[in-house]
Amino acid sequence: MLRTELYFERAELAGWEDFLAGEVTPRFPDGLTWFDVNGQWRGPSGGPEKMASRLLIVLHADNAGNEQALQDIATRFHARFGSNVLVVSQPARARDADWTAQRLQGNPQLSPTPAAPAH
Repeated sequence: MLRTELYFERAELAGWEDFLAGEVTPRFPDGLTWFDVNGQWRGPSGGPEKMASRLLIVLHADNAGNEQALQDIATRFHARFGSNVLVVSQPARARDADWTAQRLQGNPQLSPTPAAPAH
């Protein structure tokens, strides 16, 4: 299981919610968390630069489908809003009473071996 954080430049709320509904939720339908944050980094001038941002957190299995989904989200955000996305993943131990064996089996977001696509 991985915990992935995606850091986005803060887009206008209606556009962000549309992006979530159209690009993020279909790829990670079993759940995610997002909130507004403020970031700072060393800019080209050498001094601190600040940016209003959004942080998206997704718990997911470490599999190729989820890795591709994360790349697609970052690529589509850049295409739509013109800014890059910082993606940070780290191992996580997570459990939830709702994550029954039946729910996890073949689940693309939560299972290390998701079900094969239907043809």
